Amino acid sequence: MEDNPLQLLYRSIETHRKTAFGLLFLVGAGFIAVGLLVAPGWGPVWQSVGASLIASAIALGVTYILIDQLKERTDRLSSGEESRKQLQELIEDSHAQFHKFFIESLPVAVFPGSSTPSRTFRDAFVDALRGSAVDHNRFYYYKGDSANFAAFRLQKGSGHPEFESLQISMFILDPTKRDVVEEYARLYEEREPNRVPDIRGKVAELTDDIFISLVTFFDIRKSVRTNVYLHSDMPLYRCELVNNNMFLAYYIDHNTYQESLQFDNSSLAYKAYIRAVTRALIKPANRIEFWDGNGSGSQIDTEKKLMDLLKRCGCGVELDVLRARRAERFGLYEQRLQAAGICVDDLF
Repeated sequence: MEDNPLQLLYRSIETHRKTAFGLLFLVGAGFIAVGLLVAPGWGPVWQSVGASLIASAIALGVTYILIDQLKERTDRLSSGEESRKQLQELIEDSHAQFHKFFIESLPVAVFPGSSTPSRTFRDAFVDALRGSAVDHNRFYYYKGDSANFAAFRLQKGSGHPEFESLQISMFILDPTKRDVVEEYARLYEEREPNRVPDIRGKVAELTDDIFISLVTFFDIRKSVRTNVYLHSDMPLYRCELVNNNMFLAYYIDHNTYQESLQFDNSSLAYKAYIRAVTRALIKPANRIEFWDGNGSGSQIDTEKKLMDLLKRCGCGVELDVLRARRAERFGLYEQRLQAAGICVDDLF
């Protein structure tokens, strides 16, 4: 920004301020001395000249003072304008940061809770599964309770190419953590406000579902490689990471299928969750691997190993009984999907 004439004038005076003040002082003092000592003996003409010179010196001093005051005022105005500009930039930057944080915190879709499967949720889930088909780092991570419906999905989808080379990790409830299982059971029983809660019966059903999921992962191991991690977290949410999307459902409503939120990989929720999951995946000691190929050597690839695992989890039920219960449970899921107009032979 160019300086105004007043600023240029002041800068010129400011540059030679000491010299100007020194000369002004000497001239003024000299004139005053002459005026006091000599002037009475001068003629009228020289007295007028001396008075004029003294007046000029005084005027020059007054002019300098006025310019200095005007300069200070100009500086204050310039400083105020600069402050307003900086404040405006700060406000705009704050708005931009808030907008970025707000956008990153929002889901890209919300699927309302219902008593039947949602077709819109199914479409979004399948799109997420297919969306990264060319990506070598494709994965499906689940965290929740029994993963019963997820196991049903894997069983039905095991022949689809979308599940080939898919990294699958299931974080399911540890059935040996009785207190945590009871909290999940209590949560589910609270969804039925018009009947007396049966916590013990719900605990038995929930642990059965966990055992059924483990058996299912074993039965599909030839086509779908599944890693299982047992957790003991209190009921808060169910989360499914599917490539670049996350489907999050909080255990806060009374619907069979809770309201779900979909986040993409640019969201804060996705970034935070996948970081936590990645840390959990690097702990092989906690991994239970269902696979019939060349794995870690500790994979569950025989029925004996499966039975040993089930016993460690507190299951005393025979495999045939668990498979019969699975057929009944998965048959119920199939009926619900068909009622919602979703074909079980397709991806869902």
